[in-house]
Amino acid sequence: MKIHATLLLLGAGLLLSLRPAAAESNHCTPISALPITLSSAGVYCLTQDLTMAGSNGVAVFVNADSVTLDLNGHALRSNAAGNMSTFGVSVVGQKYFTITDGTIVGFAQAVYVGSAGGTNAKSGLISNLKVQRSHTIGISALCDGCVVRDNMVTDTNIPASFGGNAAIGIGVSGTGNQVIGNRVFNTFSQPGDPAFGISVSGSNSNVANNYSANDHISSDATYGYSIIGTNALLSTNQVQGMTVGYNLTATNLKYRDNLSGGCTYAFNGVSVGGVHDLGGNN
Repeated sequence: MKIHATLLLLGAGLLLSLRPAAAESNHCTPISALPITLSSAGVYCLTQDLTMAGSNGVAVFVNADSVTLDLNGHALRSNAAGNMSTFGVSVVGQKYFTITDGTIVGFAQAVYVGSAGGTNAKSGLISNLKVQRSHTIGISALCDGCVVRDNMVTDTNIPASFGGNAAIGIGVSGTGNQVIGNRVFNTFSQPGDPAFGISVSGSNSNVANNYSANDHISSDATYGYSIIGTNALLSTNQVQGMTVGYNLTATNLKYRDNLSGGCTYAFNGVSVGGVHDLGGNN
């Protein structure tokens, strides 16, 4: 019996040794230099950290439908000083896109999703990104039916030379979007200007299980969440260290089980008609 057991173990080990080594990502087109335009459908991936030179432009421009950009755990970086004109990933008017799994550092906007000819981007997924030290907005999405999920956005700060602009950690607008499970920390503008951890506008939005915080309350208006538009659902979110925890000016908004700590005002704007407190908010 011992001999048979030994042979079985040896056979299993031999089979394992014959398997090919796992690659970072299978069946993808590698990206090895910046800037780059992705002009056809497919899966594209990073195989190493990449840095974009210069003080303006787009590192990765998605110019086709059905594109998946897999950062594969690697980083897109910009070493440009504080500016308003560098973009990590840009998607304009495309649909069925995915941006996922990596770090985007030092751009004016890490991810920009916008409209083309009045047509919003559509049905995209932005997930599992670490967005760091953006100069204006970490993740900006003008989109319909998109999901912004499980991202970590830290240290979005407006440079002193660009006062008069609002800093936004995550900003999403459009119809039918979901903002779920994100973590946003330290979003600051210049004195006198507002800053928003998570800002959601449009219609039929779902904002759930997010966390927004600053390490201290500034003397100016910082908002953990700003929810405007119509028919929004806001549930099980958390906020700490903001001037206003939840700024709720959406109509027909329903909110429940949202918590705040260390905010000057926990909830603001809830006198707007059609705002429904379903309980558990504090």
